[in-house]
Amino acid sequence: MNSLPLLLTGMLLFLFSRISGDKQRAAPEADIIGQIKTVHIVPRVLMDSLPAEISESSGMLWWNGLIWTLNDSGGEPELYGINLQMKKIVQRIRVEKADNHDWESLAQDDRFIYIGDFGNNGGWRKDLCVYKIPKNRMDRDSVVRVTAEKISFYYPEQKSFISIPLSTRWDGEAMICLRDTLYLFTKDWKWEETQLYALSPESDARPARLIDSFYVRGLVTGATLSPDKKTMVLSGYESFYPYLWIFFNYPGSHFFNGDVVRVRYPEYHLAQTEGITFLNNDTILVSAEYSKIPGRIYAFSLEKILAEAKMK
Repeated sequence: MNSLPLLLTGMLLFLFSRISGDKQRAAPEADIIGQIKTVHIVPRVLMDSLPAEISESSGMLWWNGLIWTLNDSGGEPELYGINLQMKKIVQRIRVEKADNHDWESLAQDDRFIYIGDFGNNGGWRKDLCVYKIPKNRMDRDSVVRVTAEKISFYYPEQKSFISIPLSTRWDGEAMICLRDTLYLFTKDWKWEETQLYALSPESDARPARLIDSFYVRGLVTGATLSPDKKTMVLSGYESFYPYLWIFFNYPGSHFFNGDVVRVRYPEYHLAQTEGITFLNNDTILVSAEYSKIPGRIYAFSLEKILAEAKMK
């Protein structure tokens, strides 16, 4: 047997691990999945086809009676407001002084909407940021122009910025806002976990602060917080089988320290689920990009999910 290909492969894997600056994981965590309640829920299709203008719905939130979403890398620097009854775009917010390098997430508090420009599937970006736009500048006109404030940040644990597509630990597509803090959840292509970072929504460049991590056995693509702040949900997929992680009964902002339920809906295999938001304290909406399955919005009942979990 020719050992040269095996030797070269081993050398490449070693170099990639050195380049990424990551230490080896101390112990596999795959067995944690077996300890968590998993339920199978078939969601309701709320919108069977998103408007063609929204081909890559990557973030979503409910505000002012509309579903707001955006396109990711290369899209216009715009937010699109969808009327769920009319099932069409009725308002656009043009975000000025902002570039859409790779917009991936939306979050909000009482005064601001936050746009996460931190998609980074090659791990090379040094210009990660969140755009902050004031709600009081957004009137009911069909097209609104709003100037953004830029919050630049970086992950202090990242030591290398050499591009290794779909192998980095420093991609990101998920964000929520709780009180005076933004919480970012990484999309970890290497270890299939998510790291939780805290970020103050200020305008000067600053490091994000690592708080915790959680093994999801997949890729986290979205996050949302219920209006009553009692439930945090992550969306994502494993080999394009979509899932939700439901976190509740947690103390303060320690989301991973409470109860957890995993939701699978394999009927929609290949749905590239990205955006997620609560419509109210019970209804969870998930958007999917156009892929081999049409771009859609799915609806889940939190009450039904938790009821199913209690029967496990």
